[in-house]
Amino acid sequence: MIIIVDASVIAKWALKEEYTDEAIMIRDKYIGGEIRLYAPPIIRYEVSNTIWKAITKRKVMSFDDGINALRNLFILLPEIVKLSEEDFLKALNISTKYNITIYDAAYLVLKEKLKGIFITADTKLFRKVKNMGNIVFISDIKKYLG
Repeated sequence: MIIIVDASVIAKWALKEEYTDEAIMIRDKYIGGEIRLYAPPIIRYEVSNTIWKAITKRKVMSFDDGINALRNLFILLPEIVKLSEEDFLKALNISTKYNITIYDAAYLVLKEKLKGIFITADTKLFRKVKNMGNIVFISDIKKYLG
């Protein structure tokens, strides 16, 4: 199974939050080779920014814990797929149509490109794009992965 995940899912591998158990299930199936995970290059920045926020804004982890978490997350990151100029044009179309950022649209372009499903834990994003097809909110992942 081909799955595209965004930073809202990956960050839960390091942060104890709502839906962490579901994110860990995805991670474990990925490590076990049961699923294939992909993401656009922006995921590196988004995951790093999430760890920064956990340290500085939310104060839910120390700097040293953040360094360790980021190192571990980068080891486990999904396969990174570069997007072409044509992909960015598609992302612009999707972002305009659904009123989302180009960053978020990149994941959706990748979903279409790889013919996979997109999993997110971002409620606002999910609400805007759920009707595109093959979009799954993380709370429903057990229906797909058992």
